[in-house]
Amino acid sequence: MGRENAQTLKAWTYLDHPKAFTLIPNPVMKQVLSGEVEGGRLKPIPRLVYLALLTRARLEWKETTPQDLALLLGLDRRTVEKALLELWERGLAERGEVGWWAPLHPLQAEAHAVQVPVHAVQGAARENAVQEGVS
Repeated sequence: MGRENAQTLKAWTYLDHPKAFTLIPNPVMKQVLSGEVEGGRLKPIPRLVYLALLTRARLEWKETTPQDLALLLGLDRRTVEKALLELWERGLAERGEVGWWAPLHPLQAEAHAVQVPVHAVQGAARENAVQEGVS
């Protein structure tokens, strides 16, 4: 029993080692496993969606759609979309041209909040859209 517990403890302290390497950066992996983020704690489904997004973070094609995530995780598409919006509000997920992706080094909540939203304009006119708060 003692030897088994020591190996488990060593495996978890590996995440604390400053030069340790995983495919997902150690601080982000600790954040996913604990659920602790700025402004509170993630619920189980957003944590699961976040982990699924992070597994694609180092791929060339890292974006995925809510439908693909729902199929992968065995969840309803609307539940996945709600989790993605919660992750986006906390700066842990970003929306791309095709789908959602998770940055390996997420923005801090203050920096994410500074991003200026743009009115929803369809098609090629969105580059000329009026930004909110700009007169």
